Amino acid sequence: MPRTPGSIRLPLAELSPGNRNRIIGARAHRIPFATIADQENCSPSAAYSTVRNALFRAGQYSQLQGRPPTKLSERDKRRIYRTIDQSPKITAAELVATVVLYITKKTVYRFLKESGIQKWQCRKRPLLNDERAAARLE
Repeated sequence: MPRTPGSIRLPLAELSPGNRNRIIGARAHRIPFATIADQENCSPSAAYSTVRNALFRAGQYSQLQGRPPTKLSERDKRRIYRTIDQSPKITAAELVATVVLYITKKTVYRFLKESGIQKWQCRKRPLLNDERAAARLE
């Protein structure tokens, strides 16, 4: 059913476990879905699906969403670490071309970000000799 002009748009966020419990309790007392939806500030279809899926939820918490498997194996990750250790100034495109050919540059960026190896520039620093060490000590 479309909204009437000027009416408030309902939020698209998930329902909390408290909201779900109140919806299920109200439906157990035979209150219509439209009334429940008005009380809980959700759509009638959200109230209906909450009651329908109540048996599949443990404690009315959302089910965990599955994640696709990673493209990088543990061996590939070790190869990337080893290559970065040997040549720290290598770019992600060069890393893909030399180490792992079957993944994209974005996958390498994502892996490096998760590993904490991102946005750090390898700077060439002057060597510390005796004169500079004495000057820094002062």
